[in-house]
Amino acid sequence: MKLDFDIESNILEWVSELEPGQCAIISDFDGSENYQNTVRVLETLSDDGLFERWRDNSASALPPDFIDEKDGLMMEVMRFDDHSPDGKKNPNLARQRQMSRELEPMMHLFPNAKHVVVIPLTDLPTEKDHNYRFYYNGFKRTVKKHLAKIPSYRQNHPGKRLVFLAVDESSGVYFERDPGDKETNFGKLHIPFFDTRFLEAFERSDLDYLILFCPFNYYESFGCHPKLPNLIIFDVKNMAASDMLQRIDYDEARMISSEK
Repeated sequence: MKLDFDIESNILEWVSELEPGQCAIISDFDGSENYQNTVRVLETLSDDGLFERWRDNSASALPPDFIDEKDGLMMEVMRFDDHSPDGKKNPNLARQRQMSRELEPMMHLFPNAKHVVVIPLTDLPTEKDHNYRFYYNGFKRTVKKHLAKIPSYRQNHPGKRLVFLAVDESSGVYFERDPGDKETNFGKLHIPFFDTRFLEAFERSDLDYLILFCPFNYYESFGCHPKLPNLIIFDVKNMAASDMLQRIDYDEARMISSEK
């Protein structure tokens, strides 16, 4: 049995079910033509007629994964998390697949199940299970691999704008812990879409749009806290002029996961 996100059309379905308030747009400025074009890219992923608009192209010899002929778009889907030091060994994913195999004989008991998400317990110490270095390097490694394919994407589908949909499968969020605090997670909230390590992976590329989808970035804290969007779309060629965009350099040595 495949994990839910092993099926890329499932990822698009998850995205299509988001509310506007769960999404953020980083373009030049609100109301500009570039901003409105970015809004329209998001609108193509709305629930109504999703797969009438986006054709699954993943089995084709002419990638990327999905094509929207009507709007002149093409999209490549990719996934990353904070568990793997090298993109090969991933104890969390290995445990997910084991749990999936164990569940498969019982799935006939749930004939109406639309999505199946398994949450494994690896029993690893935090620094080997949820690691900030693994996190940003996983994003950079994944995006870089697909950026190298842009010339072939554009040759296969000339004239279409290119979208990367990067799915963040890490759970919880990170904090930059206060100096001297070794026992709690008190500190500055990590905002991945403002993190310079994440931004430098794609901001100077020949990409049109990058969508960062973070379905599991829920966390709890004492009192009120800011709720992060589950989806951020970057208008890559115009993001430098954005009033919203910030660039934050986090101290890697003080980063800790809320999943500690």
